[in-house]
Amino acid sequence: MKKYLFGIAVLLIVVLSNGAVYAATGGTSWVHPAWQDQIQRNDFASEETKTIGTFSTPTCNSEQAVVALLKDKFSQRVTSFSFNMVYGFSFSEVGGILSRAKEAAVADDDYLAFSIQAYNNSWSGYNGDVGVTYSVTYLSTFSQEQEVATRVDAILGSIITAGMNDEEKEKKIHDWVVANVAYDESLKEHSAWAALFLGKTVCQGYSLLTCKMLQEVDVPVRIINSEAMNHAWNMIYLCGHWYHLDVTWNDPVPDLPGRILYTYYNLSDSEIQGMSPSHYGWSGAAPAAPVSYVEGICALTSNLSVTPSNRNVAKESGTTTFSVSNTGAGTMPWSAQVVSGTGWLSITFGNSGSNTGTITCNFTPNSTSSSRTGTIRITATGASGSPKNVTVTQAGTPAVTLSGLTINGPASVDENSTATFTATANWSNGSTSVVTPSWSENSAYASINESGVLIAVDVTEDQLVMVTASYTSGGITENAIKSITILNHENIIFYEGFEGQFFATDYGDIPVGWNAYGSETIQFSKITSAFEGNVALRAAGTFDSAEWTALQKEFTVLPGASIEVALKIRVDANTPMYVGTEMGICFREGTSATCEDFVWYSDSGSYESRSARFTVATGNFYVIIKLGAADGGGIASFDLDAVTITVNDKNTGDTIGLFNPDSSVFYLKNETTGGNADTKFQFGPKPSIWTPFAGDWNGNSQSTVGLFDPKKSRFFMTYTHDGGYADKVFDFGPDNRDWQPITGDWNGNGNCSIGLYDAVNGKFYLKDSLSGGNADYVIRFGPKDSDWQPVTGDWDGDGRDSIGLYSSKRGKFYLKNGHTGSGTDIVLRYGPTGQSWTSICGDWDGNGTDGVGLFKDATSTFYLKNNFSDSATDIRFDFGPDKKGWKPLAGNW
Repeated sequence: MKKYLFGIAVLLIVVLSNGAVYAATGGTSWVHPAWQDQIQRNDFASEETKTIGTFSTPTCNSEQAVVALLKDKFSQRVTSFSFNMVYGFSFSEVGGILSRAKEAAVADDDYLAFSIQAYNNSWSGYNGDVGVTYSVTYLSTFSQEQEVATRVDAILGSIITAGMNDEEKEKKIHDWVVANVAYDESLKEHSAWAALFLGKTVCQGYSLLTCKMLQEVDVPVRIINSEAMNHAWNMIYLCGHWYHLDVTWNDPVPDLPGRILYTYYNLSDSEIQGMSPSHYGWSGAAPAAPVSYVEGICALTSNLSVTPSNRNVAKESGTTTFSVSNTGAGTMPWSAQVVSGTGWLSITFGNSGSNTGTITCNFTPNSTSSSRTGTIRITATGASGSPKNVTVTQAGTPAVTLSGLTINGPASVDENSTATFTATANWSNGSTSVVTPSWSENSAYASINESGVLIAVDVTEDQLVMVTASYTSGGITENAIKSITILNHENIIFYEGFEGQFFATDYGDIPVGWNAYGSETIQFSKITSAFEGNVALRAAGTFDSAEWTALQKEFTVLPGASIEVALKIRVDANTPMYVGTEMGICFREGTSATCEDFVWYSDSGSYESRSARFTVATGNFYVIIKLGAADGGGIASFDLDAVTITVNDKNTGDTIGLFNPDSSVFYLKNETTGGNADTKFQFGPKPSIWTPFAGDWNGNSQSTVGLFDPKKSRFFMTYTHDGGYADKVFDFGPDNRDWQPITGDWNGNGNCSIGLYDAVNGKFYLKDSLSGGNADYVIRFGPKDSDWQPVTGDWDGDGRDSIGLYSSKRGKFYLKNGHTGSGTDIVLRYGPTGQSWTSICGDWDGNGTDGVGLFKDATSTFYLKNNFSDSATDIRFDFGPDKKGWKPLAGNW
C-alpha cells in the first residue's frame, strides 16, 4: 500500500512592501500541513509574467477586499505580489487579519487550498495604513493549471453523460483516475498536472485530480490530510452523507493496467479506521462520516443539484441563469429566493418548480468601486443536498488610478548640449496623459531641472546618466528610470590663439573683391609655420576647385557622420573689423560646395561665435573658413580663438544580438565577435511566443528592439535598452494569421518602420510610419505557401531598405531593389542546402550597404557576408548557447 506524501519545502525571501519609511514592521511564514517536514525542493513553482511593464499597488479598503485579492492572486498562481490595506484597524491586528483572509480565500476550494505549499508575508506601516508583500510557492504554475482545466474538461466530456446522479459520476471519475494514473515510486511528482501529463504522482496528486474532476461536475468533495500518516485522500458527499474515498490506495503498486480496486471506496469513519492498514489522525475539520454506504443510495431518494455554484457577472446590468435538477429518485418540488443582495439582485423567472428547471436572475448596474455578492437559496424539502446556496458576484467599477509612468526623450544627448524630457502617466482604465513629475539624476555629468531639461557637460568618454521621474496621484506614487548616454564627440582642434593680420601667403596671391572703392589684391597666409591645422583662412569670394585643393587637406570619416564646425573670433580694438564684415564656414564633398555665411555685428574687442552643421555622405570632405569685408574695406586684426570640428560618428555598422524566448531577455553585442553580451535586458512576457525584431525607430542612429504578438497583430517597441514598458504600441495587420514582422526604412527618411510578410499569398505589406491603418506598399514577391524566410536591407546603398527572401532548402537569397515590379535583382548562393539555418541581414562593415548572414542554432554560430559576390564568409563567430532556439537579430546598438 502507498501512504507516502512526498512534498516540497521552500526557501522564501521576505521583500519589503515599498520604499517608504514606516513606523512598524511585521511578517509571518506559513507552510501547508501537507508539506511539513519535507525535503527542501521546488520542482514546479515559477513566476510567470503575462504582460509588458509594471503595475501599481492595489488598495484594499476592507477585510473582505483582502480576501478577494488573495483568492484572485492564489487562483492566478501569482508568486510575488503587494497591496495596501487602508481602512480602520490597529497595526497589531494585521497578522490576524491576513491569517483570517487567507483561510476565507480558500475555505470553499480544497483544490486551491492544497495547491498552495507555503508563503512568507511582510508588512509595514501605521494603524489603518499598511503595505503588505507576499512571496508564495505552489505545486504548479498558472499555465500548468490552464492545461489541467482543458484536459479535465475533455475527460469529463467523454465519461460523464446527461442524467447521471452523483453516485454514478463518482464511480466514472474514480475508475478513470485509477486506470490512467500510476503511483510515482520515485516520490517526486505531487500535482494534478503531473497525474494528467506525466501519468504518475503520489497521493497528493491523486487527491487533487479527483477533487478537481468532482468539483467540475458539482459533486461536493473535500481533501483530507493526515500528518500522522503523511497521507492525503478525499471525502465525498453522496445524497445526504459524507464518505471516505482513497483513490491512491485503490490503485495497485506496481501499476497493473486495467485493475481497479474498491477497498477504500465510500467508507464511514469507523470503517476506514478499522481497515488494515488503517487510516487515522486526519484533521478535525473534516466532515463526519457516521453511516455505511449503500450502493444505489442516490437512486433511492431525490437529490438537489444546482449548476453552476456561482456566476461572475460584469458591472453593467444584465441577467444570468442557474439550472436545477433532481439527480436522485422520485419527485422533487423546489423553490428559490434571494437571501442576500436583494437591493440589486432579483429572480425574474423560476421561483419554483419540480425536479428540473431554470432560475433566471436580473441584476442592476454596480456603480461602486468594489465587487458585490448576492446569494440565492434553493430548497427542496426532503431531498439530499437541500438547501443549496448559489452566488452571483458582480464586478465593481474601479476608480481610475495611477498604474505606471514612462519617461519620453532621447536615449543619448551630446556633450555640452541640452535635451528635454517629458513623462507620461498610465492609468488603470488604459488611458495615458502627459504629467509634470519631480525630476532627479544620479550623475556629475548632467543635471536636470524641474522642467525636464537635461543639461550635459563636457565629457572625455561616453557617460551613462540615470534620470528618475516621480509622480504621485491619489496616494499612489510611480517612479520611472531612463538610462541616457552623454556622448563624447571627437573634437579636432584646428587652430587656437592666433592674433595677427592677413599678410604674405604661402600659397600665392588670391584676387578677391576686398575693397568697395576698387579692386585690389589681398594676400592670404597660412599664418605661421608652426600651424599644423587643416583649416585655411582666406578672404571672401568664390572658391574654385583649385583653391579648395590648395587650401585644404581632405578628411575622411564614415558615411553618415554629422560634423559641426564651430568658429570663435575676437576683433582687435585697435584695428577693428567693420560691422557688416562677411564671414562664412564652407563645406565641400566632391565638386559640390556649401557655405553658411554670417555677418559680424559685435563691437570691437568682443567675441562672436558661429557654427554650422553638415552631414557627410561619401566620407571625404573639406572645410574652409572664409573672412570678408564690409563696405569701406580695410585690413583687420583679429584673434581667432578656436576653430573646431566635432564629429558625431556613430555609424560603425550593424552587429548582432539574440533573444531568449523562455526568459524574454535580449542579449546584444557591440561588435561582430563572440564573448559576453555588451547589453542585456528583459522586455516582454516570459515565456514568449512573440517574434523579436529591431530598428532605429526615432532616427537617432541607434537600433532598439521590439516584439510582435501574432494573435493580436500588435507591435511593441522600446526606444532604450533598459526594458520596462513599451514606448510604442500599435496594431497592424490581421489577427491570428501567423504573418511575420519585418522592419526597414522604406522611404529613406532615416527612420525604420515595420511591415508584414504573408507566406501563404507571397505578399509583403509595408508601412512608412509606426502606426496602424492601411499598408503604404503591397508587393507580391516570391512563391505562395512557402517556408522561405523574409529579409530586408538596403541592397544597393540608395538609403532605402527593400525586401528579399531566403530559401533554406536551396541555400539562396533572392533580393529586390525598390518596391515595384516582380523581378529579382540579386540572387546569391550562400549557406548549406536543406538546413534550418536562420537568415539575418545588416550593414556589417558600415559601408552603407547591407549584406546577408546566417545563424546556426545547433552551434550558435553566425556567418556574415559583406557583399553579394560568390565568395566565402567574411565574418564567422560563436555567440550564445547551442540548441536553445534563441532568435537572432541585427542592429546598430
